[in-house]
Amino acid sequence: MARDGAGMSGWSLPSQVDECLRAAKVNDVDRLVSAMENDSVLVDAGRELRGSERAAWLRSFLGREAVQIHPISCWREKGIVVLTVLVKRGELGESRPFDWIFHLDDERIERMLIELHQLSELPRPVDTFVRGTNSGDLEVLLDTFVDDALVNDQLCDHWGKEAIREWAIRDIVGEQLAIRVVSNVDHYGHCILTAHVQGNFDKRGLPEPLVLVFYFSMHRDKIVQLIILRNLSGT
Repeated sequence: MARDGAGMSGWSLPSQVDECLRAAKVNDVDRLVSAMENDSVLVDAGRELRGSERAAWLRSFLGREAVQIHPISCWREKGIVVLTVLVKRGELGESRPFDWIFHLDDERIERMLIELHQLSELPRPVDTFVRGTNSGDLEVLLDTFVDDALVNDQLCDHWGKEAIREWAIRDIVGEQLAIRVVSNVDHYGHCILTAHVQGNFDKRGLPEPLVLVFYFSMHRDKIVQLIILRNLSGT
């Protein structure tokens, strides 16, 4: 994902988006509104809100109770930032995932959409792998594999947890990899996941978007083998 300065989430976010996240985390609606331009639009269920309506909706969304907001993934592409966050109200409240979708023009927020995040129908270890990758959580990522698992990435084998740890530190967490799932197929118990991938890797000569296919083999809710290949079928 693109880098625009260090954000509090651990990802590189445009300054206005980072300020919105900071304001929301402390339930400061006035600060959140001021981070947006006066003519910025907030979209709720297709309804466009501006001015005082926008501020009133944000106050209702955040509520009066203590709110905890934990960003879990971020995706950037062509002027759009999709920030997925867990929102919890009160000590005993249920955490619910939301997508905050920012449309930017020269880093200025033109539109902001807030939608309930649709959970994927991926097998549990694959879903956890994707979430661990997108949040940069190394331990969550590693816990999806059995101890003697095999990862083959860019035609190189990484056998066992220690080798996979080194690979993940270098090529997943180190490059701030972000995976947006395009499709997944259950093929005789194996999961074939096609995704658009971004990160801080060398993109020279690579297509936009970069399409990779992740071939997962699982046993008892753990990944035993993962093969990652670039999809050339459309070229």
